[in-house]
Amino acid sequence: MANTHAIPIRKVFLLLALGCSLWAMNGAKAAQTLQQRLQALVFDHPENVLSERRPMGPIISLIGDFLSEKLEFPLPARPPRVEFVSSDKIAIIRYRDLSAGPEIPWFSGKPNALDMAYDDANGIIYLSEYWTGGSPAELSVLLHGLVNHAQREYGLTYACSQQREEVAFAAQEAWLKLFGRTLSETFGLDEAAYMLSTQCIP
Repeated sequence: MANTHAIPIRKVFLLLALGCSLWAMNGAKAAQTLQQRLQALVFDHPENVLSERRPMGPIISLIGDFLSEKLEFPLPARPPRVEFVSSDKIAIIRYRDLSAGPEIPWFSGKPNALDMAYDDANGIIYLSEYWTGGSPAELSVLLHGLVNHAQREYGLTYACSQQREEVAFAAQEAWLKLFGRTLSETFGLDEAAYMLSTQCIP
């Protein structure tokens, strides 16, 4: 009797072992999916040489997955409008109410692919007309705007606008670290400028 059951039992254990192996492989594959997508999107061209903008839909989806999986900060169901405008227009949007928001330290007023402003009243991200999404830095300013949009859509409140920006800067820093970069190195953001942009001023 023992011999008649030996083969079926052995098969059961083999099937269980195979199932566990497949489950582990699928888990590893799922864990790699986001990183593989990041590498395919960012590194398929040298930095800052794209003559055309990357399609916005896939980029927002990718950044949304990064925020959700890595930072547990999912994007809202309603995406923002994204418009490409001149640096002058971005300056007008950013400084139309000086008391309403902190200065973004890397904004110079000169044409720059890294210029960005978020219009909280209308839920619009304004990117530079020179923005192509051709580098981790360019994608990071879009991420910053997407975090601002999520904060608006979720109705999150903070003690001051600078404190709200601290969350967006932290997400931007996490993104840049994926590519061996930092806010300080990429945007020339020193400690003093960071404090002014992220801490409430009495």
